[in-house]
Amino acid sequence: MVSVLQIKVTDWIHVYKILHKQSNEVFNYCGDIKKGFFKYIILGQCYYLIKNDSVVGLLLLNRKSRTAAYLPIIGDGISLFRLIYTLANNLNLKGYTLSIKHKKLNPKLYMKYLPVDVSENYKHMYLNTKNSINRSFNIAENINVRNMVINKEESIRVMLQNNIFGNVAGRRQLTILEVYNEESSPTFLKDMCFILDIEGKPGGYGQILIVDDEYYLVNFGVTTENRNKGFGGYFLSQIINGCNLIGIEHLNLNVDNDNIPAVNLYKKLGFTELHNKFKIKFK
Repeated sequence: MVSVLQIKVTDWIHVYKILHKQSNEVFNYCGDIKKGFFKYIILGQCYYLIKNDSVVGLLLLNRKSRTAAYLPIIGDGISLFRLIYTLANNLNLKGYTLSIKHKKLNPKLYMKYLPVDVSENYKHMYLNTKNSINRSFNIAENINVRNMVINKEESIRVMLQNNIFGNVAGRRQLTILEVYNEESSPTFLKDMCFILDIEGKPGGYGQILIVDDEYYLVNFGVTTENRNKGFGGYFLSQIINGCNLIGIEHLNLNVDNDNIPAVNLYKKLGFTELHNKFKIKFK
């Protein structure tokens, strides 16, 4: 049996020791917890998960954002299924979201048997651009990859993205105002927006953003009418080359786990899987 116990302010030294010991552990799953345990203890929003009189994990609740985060302490302490079941039956978490990083779990299992919905089921992948796989592509001479012209081609980007992601669940139509707002963001790199021209017409888009000092490939794809023709691999290889040219060595991306063609393309170009992530929302 697993129980939930609220952590008191007087327990903070015990929590600190647990966290210090936990740092070298490897788990099948965990939550996104970076720092701030002491603040949550003071607010009464930090809990022990206890099994057989041993602390197997720590839970943080952010009542303002209605999010939950879980940190396992013992590698084989409790399964994710048991964790969700325990939280759903011991705490009032209706409307709360729990983010889970994992190596290989089936999120549909939890939605089927527990009072939760699952969203944002994606894979985080990584590439060292210096070690990227150089592949030859049989592409006609009238295929070209170039930089997007800022303050001139924003409407082309909107058209491309809405075509590429128009049928993707959870993505709404992009507007030109959102593009201009993004271009004023510190994450935006004006020289790292790429357009794939096919016979003189825009047929693909992709860009590199910088988030927390890490570079990410985002919004990458080719238009629906240009898929399955080898354009995606060539386009991606040229973006990787563009990263190399300006010294971007470490490149990350997130891709939906159900988008098998995209996952296979990224693997083909040398990306490796770091972890998977999905979100659980308690009903």
